[in-house]
Amino acid sequence: MSKLSNFFAHQPKKLFLTDALGASLSVFLLYGIVAGLESQFGMPSSLTSALALTVAFFAGYSFFCYAFGLRSAFYLRLIAGANLLYCTLTLCLLLYHAEQLKLFGWLYLLVEIAIVVCLAGLELKVAGEIK
Repeated sequence: MSKLSNFFAHQPKKLFLTDALGASLSVFLLYGIVAGLESQFGMPSSLTSALALTVAFFAGYSFFCYAFGLRSAFYLRLIAGANLLYCTLTLCLLLYHAEQLKLFGWLYLLVEIAIVVCLAGLELKVAGEIK
């Protein structure tokens, strides 16, 4: 068991806080920067705004789980699944808009997908370790 998963397995509430803070940062970046700089990123601002709204919902869920001390593996699996669905949707949007995406759009969204997939993997691992 890795140190990180071991840490969160004993304090799953903090994993929800980590997820919520990361999602909040993503909302800020998507809505506050990427959507406003459509010409630099190439993704239509309506789509980045929709992605930001989706991520804001996930942030709210994770903050709720954190605030109310929900520790069940079920709640971790739920947000992990939602995160993986978000990554799938984002990847589909990348491929659909491939011709109009700029380098910064590709970089930002691929890095975001990589980070969220790692987080979801950690959430699933921790969910499996919770007694």
